[in-house]
Amino acid sequence: MLTLKVDPDTVEPSDGFVRDIRKVGCLGTGPLEVRIRSQEDLARAISLAQRSIEGH
Repeated sequence: MLTLKVDPDTVEPSDGFVRDIRKVGCLGTGPLEVRIRSQEDLARAISLAQRSIEGH
């Protein structure tokens, strides 16, 4: 599981892959939770991680 600083409103919802955690109370972390369960999920998560690093 990753927590990224990516605006959840800019990510297409996907059951079980991403989750908006802005109202969960995870201060100091990003507002987007990404769950990686497969190679395909990892490939999808790479672009989100890059966006988080670059601040987009």
